[in-house]
Parts: sequence; C-alpha cells; structure tokens
Amino acid sequence: MHSIRIKITGITITAILTTVLCVFAGSFYTLQKANDRSSVEMMNLIGEDTRNSVERYTASIEHSIEMISNIAADSLDRVVLAENGVIGTDAGQTVRTAEQQEQLDAYLQEYCDGIRETFTGIAAHTHGITSYYFCISPDISRNVQGFFYYRAGKTGFDRHEGLDVSALDPADGDQNAWFFTPIQHGRPSWVGPYSASVLKDMWVVSYSVPLYCSGSLIGVIGMDIPVDILIDQVRDIRVYRTGYVSLLDAENRVLYHPDWEFRSMLDAKELPFSEKVFLREDSGDELIRFSKNGKEQQMSFCTLSNGMKLVIVAPTKEINAAWISFAQNSLVITVLITILFAVIVMLAMRAITRPLRNLTAASQRLADADYDVELSYRGKDEVGTLTAAFMKMRDQIKQYIENLNRQLLTDR
Repeated sequence: MHSIRIKITGITITAILTTVLCVFAGSFYTLQKANDRSSVEMMNLIGEDTRNSVERYTASIEHSIEMISNIAADSLDRVVLAENGVIGTDAGQTVRTAEQQEQLDAYLQEYCDGIRETFTGIAAHTHGITSYYFCISPDISRNVQGFFYYRAGKTGFDRHEGLDVSALDPADGDQNAWFFTPIQHGRPSWVGPYSASVLKDMWVVSYSVPLYCSGSLIGVIGMDIPVDILIDQVRDIRVYRTGYVSLLDAENRVLYHPDWEFRSMLDAKELPFSEKVFLREDSGDELIRFSKNGKEQQMSFCTLSNGMKLVIVAPTKEINAAWISFAQNSLVITVLITILFAVIVMLAMRAITRPLRNLTAASQRLADADYDVELSYRGKDEVGTLTAAFMKMRDQIKQYIENLNRQLLTDR
C-alpha cells in the first residue's frame, strides 16, 4: 500500500511536469517561429548589404561610361555627319562618294583621337577595369574602327590593333554580345560573363552604351571588368559559421560557389532547388529551405541591377543552433528544478505526515489494549484536531475499561 506522502508527492510532481511540458511546448513553438523570422531577416540583410556593395562598384562603372558617352555625344559634329549622309532624311539610303567617305573618315579619326584622350583619363581613375573601347559602326566607316585598350600589367593599358567589328558574327552571342546586345536593346546594357578571346580568354563582364545621333548608330562605348572583381565582393562573406553567398548570372548559371570551380558554370551545374524560385526579384520574407547531400539548408536571394543574383545559403542546423541550445539548457534546468522540488516536497510531506504516522502507531497500540499511549502533537490544524479527538477517545475507553473492571469486582 502506498503512503499518503508518496501519493501526494506523485500528484504534485505530475502537476508540475504537466505544466512545465505545456509551457515548454508552447515556448518551443514560439521560439522556432521567432528564430525562423529572425534568420530570414538576417540573411536578407546580408544579401542587401552585399548587393549594395556590388552595386556601388557597378555604379562606378556605369557612371564612367555615362560620362564618356555624354562627352562623345556632345562632341559630334552634326553638320559633318549630315553632309556625309550619316544623319538626315537620306541617311542609309544613298551611297557616299569616295570624297564624302574620305572626308568622313578624316573627321571620325580626329573625333576618335579626342574621345580616346578623354576616355584614357576616365579609365585611369576607374577601379578594376581590364579594358575600354569605342567601336565605330561599320555602316559608317570600315576604315576608322575606333579603339580598344586592354590592361597590360598593373599600371597601364595597351592598344589592341586590328579590332574589326565588321567581322563580328551576331550569332556568336558569347563572344560578341558586348557589341550587339546594347544595339539590339537600344540602351546601355550589362553583358556577360563571357570568355573574351581578345583578352586571352579572360572571363569578363561588359557594360556597353550605344551612341546614336539623330537615330543613326555611331558606335558602341564600353568597359570590361573581370568576373573575379565581382566574385571578390562575395568570396569572404560567411553566414553563421559555414554559410556562404553564391553569385549567379542572369541565366542562373553559377559564377561563384565556395565548393565549385568557376568554370563549373559550363558544366550546367545547378543549385538544388527549382529555378522557378528565381522568377521574382528577391525572396522577400519567404522561408525557403531545401535539402542538399542529406543536409537541410536555408536560402534567400536578391537580384542586382545587371541581372545577376546573390544567393545566401546557410545550414539549418547552424541557424537553429542557438535556440535549440537554449531549449536544451531550459529542459535540463527544468529537470533539475523538478528533482529539487520533488526532494523538497518529499521532505515537506515527511514532516506533515509524521503526526499521522505517530497517530497510526498509537491506534495500533490502543488496539492492543495499551491505554497509556501518548501523543505529543498539539498543532492547530486538522491533524491536531484528530490527535486531540484520539486522545479523548483513548481516555474515554480507558475510563470505560476501568469502570467495567470495578463493576466486575463489585459483582464478584
């Protein structure tokens, strides 16, 4: 038979554990949701900061090209261009005479020399570029081609001779998109990355601006930057402990991933989630998770102005590590407190039930006709009342037995 002390202690501990588990389950769910929200916000902030860093650099390239293109546009002599059939109502419909072409070529050569001097100064103060160019449209002149300079060493640029844009094939999109893409779009365009044969197959990204005068294409002005310049912006960024930032091009091919070689983009390697995710500009507040090599990971992304995407990835285990550790510590503390409380309850119940045990022992002695049993408990609680009633019952039984014995003696 279980004692009252054990029953009351068991009921008390059960009530405590039930309450604690309910509170713990509610807190666990709340912590998980709060951690998910904070992780999405943190990864979005990392993406936003990284995007701002990259955008500041690309904006410097855009600013340099826009500056030189504005100068180039303002420097055009519309009279000479109109006299030689470049602009005007008959532009492109009549064949220039040899004299007109010679006069136009002389003007274009002088014009390109002036633009080159200006461009050289701007390029020297633009960080990270590997080449700059101004290519005259072959529809205007096949004798004056413009200029193309590429970086030679760490300090200066060398001129690339013999760049004939009339020989470029529009179908070769990877190599010649730097020239044809801005013309097709009719506006400044980021192109690439692509392997530039004129730069010894260096992987570059180009920003090119088509130069027009009265609707007629004059040429294309632009700069090339190595892909490594962009990769350096994200290479050393760590998310949590082992998370990373990956860089994708506009076609969602991987340009940088810490575990893949750069040229893996040619192997059509894909990140382990659907490309439909990238139909939006960014991931927003959505919680995006996927499994890779049996490990669950979380992702967010944002899009750069040049169409590239920054993908921020971190292992879910690391994201949840803080609140899981908190939950585990809370559980351990709860168990320890419960054990301590159980010990305290046991000791308290032992003190509370001691008068009852004494009363039980006294009742057994009374049942064995020991009417001299004494109880010392004089508390004012229910046990004290029960003890007083027991003592009164003992005295009455003792008196009754004594009276009965005297009566028996008298009768005898």
